[in-house]
Amino acid sequence: MQALLVDPHAVIQASNLLAVMANQKRLHILDVLRQHETSVGSLAIQVGLSPSALSQHLGKLRGARLVTTRREAQTIFYFCKSPRVRFLLKALYEIYGIEDFPQESSLLEAETVQMDLVALATTRE
Repeated sequence: MQALLVDPHAVIQASNLLAVMANQKRLHILDVLRQHETSVGSLAIQVGLSPSALSQHLGKLRGARLVTTRREAQTIFYFCKSPRVRFLLKALYEIYGIEDFPQESSLLEAETVQMDLVALATTRE
């Protein structure tokens, strides 16, 4: 029987991605940021975390390159553009029978689908 991920580097990457996502609050943060760009203050309210706790989680997500930032004056905005995260979150919605998978803008969605297919094809090679 052939292993699903035969490339040791791919196994490490998959394991690292799942380890970062395997936290309830970080999963919630990624789901919010997958849908729309959000300021740190707004994100803290949406996910129910103090600014310092949120900062710790965002640091881990930035370190794993799962979120990007944009500064506007004194405000920092976060967004998740990772096609792998989007793919996994959509799979989780399907696994748990949540039919209302919140969608981002159609242009970004088309870009994400294309990136997901490339990432999936790369993983399978």
